[in-house]
Amino acid sequence: MKIKKTIGHKNGLGMRKGYSIQTECGKDFACSPTGSQGYECKGIKFKSLRDIKTHIESGAFSGEPAEEVSTLSGEGTWDCIHPCALLVHFYDMGLLSVIGHAQHKALLNEYKKTLDANGWLDPEGRPDIEMANREIARTHTYSNMS
Repeated sequence: MKIKKTIGHKNGLGMRKGYSIQTECGKDFACSPTGSQGYECKGIKFKSLRDIKTHIESGAFSGEPAEEVSTLSGEGTWDCIHPCALLVHFYDMGLLSVIGHAQHKALLNEYKKTLDANGWLDPEGRPDIEMANREIARTHTYSNMS
């Protein structure tokens, strides 16, 4: 799990403040102060707020593994499309050539660097339209199932 934000909550009694740690997947973990330095979250005592965050990021509270599945394989993404497939699709539709060559000549080079870094160029160095079409078809299939 990745942490999105941490919000501090003041205690009305002038004591140390507690925290609410929110993850990108929408879970919220309440952390209340214990003693002069520690914190408690879900019944477990920690020495610092950093220790709680490490515990959350490792997935220990939810039983989930710390590793996230890559969207390149398509596992666990369902109706979510890989962003590079969308960029290749825009290129194939001709949407990038208009702005890439006319006003922002450097845009096409940066665009190709991004695709190259993520493995979305074919052996000739062009955007891999076939791979993008397969990715779009995969997400279209999953979105029609729901």
